[in-house]
Amino acid sequence: MHADRKLEYQVGCTTGSEYYFVNLERGKFQSELDSVQLEQIQQLFQWVKPEKLASAYAVNWTDAAMVWLGAEYGDSKVLRIKDYGGRAT
Repeated sequence: MHADRKLEYQVGCTTGSEYYFVNLERGKFQSELDSVQLEQIQQLFQWVKPEKLASAYAVNWTDAAMVWLGAEYGDSKVLRIKDYGGRAT
């Protein structure tokens, strides 16, 4: 998500060199938020306090998908979270 309200996201996850996709969608996508949506997401992001989040989360079962969340924000701060099971992100 960029300051100009445009966002990019990638659907799919990889195991080795093979791709397994959710809901039959795959690849990189682009969209644009309206100004109200952007403001809501910015407020939520500030409320969450990303610097206090763990860098990894995991469920306690073994057949879950891996979710990666990445964000660059503020003054060149970077957030990267590895979430096995997709429950935390």
